[in-house]
Amino acid sequence: MNVPRLALTILLVSLAATHAFGAVIYTTIDHPQAGPGGTTPYSIDGGRIVGSYLDASGATHGFLYNGTTWTTLDDPLAAAPRGTVAYGVSGPTLCGTYVSSTGQTLGFLYDGTNWTTLEHPAVGPGRVDTFARGISGGTVVGYYIQSLAAHGFTYRDGIFTDFDIPGTFGTFPHDVDGTRIIGTVDDALGTHGFFIDQGVPVIFDHPLGVLLGTFGNGVDGPNIVGDFLSLTDGASHGFIFGTSGYTTLDVPGATDTTANGIDGDQIVGSYVDAAGMTHGFIAVVPEPAGAAAVTALLGATMRRRRRTPGTRR
Repeated sequence: MNVPRLALTILLVSLAATHAFGAVIYTTIDHPQAGPGGTTPYSIDGGRIVGSYLDASGATHGFLYNGTTWTTLDDPLAAAPRGTVAYGVSGPTLCGTYVSSTGQTLGFLYDGTNWTTLEHPAVGPGRVDTFARGISGGTVVGYYIQSLAAHGFTYRDGIFTDFDIPGTFGTFPHDVDGTRIIGTVDDALGTHGFFIDQGVPVIFDHPLGVLLGTFGNGVDGPNIVGDFLSLTDGASHGFIFGTSGYTTLDVPGATDTTANGIDGDQIVGSYVDAAGMTHGFIAVVPEPAGAAAVTALLGATMRRRRRTPGTRR
């Protein structure tokens, strides 16, 4: 199967429309117990935001934030300092990863009372690390790593279904919304975003992230968010892709911005300030993208590079 790539003309149109959405409103959020390692939100569903923070000792904890109350999330089987990260939220159910006392990474589901471990079955020799990254209804997406190879999966009703984007050697799904999946792939040329709608995969790159890398992080209906390493300054910049092409998301004063999750006109992510501290943010986009974003992705093309899998999100 051939994976389509966006045509150069589409890329130039997208680049020209970078500022088509108008002013974006940013609000900083910091977990009250966060230490120098800061706060990183990964997903939003309604008024519920999940992510992780590093405490004063450097240990990692997940969190759930409802706009007023912060709830710390620690899987009972997690071991410090690598601990627990909450990556996805859908209604009352959260998903994410934890690191056990043996150093193995495992996925989890949490319904507010019960913790369920997700461990992908071994498909060969060596330990399997399982990363549960996004959830929509009863479907979880993520990836597993065995013998240094990363493969995507969907998980539903206790069954793992594996998939790989053709022509790549590493597939990292990050989010799901219905039949739509977004993530990142590695190939011989670098790191790129990918988008799947009803089984059709498209590899894409932000125009300024073609050589250094593009990451697909979140999806809500036809709208996708992510970040890219820019050719102009080497820094990470967030983006939303919609009917008007790309809109760059940079928190004012930040040296590095990452957009991780989207729900309607709200986007969550993290940024690094001039002092090197990591903070979470909520961004409100006044004119969210429309349904033509999916058509643009599936009917044309784009392409970036990724950091070490599982250490950043």
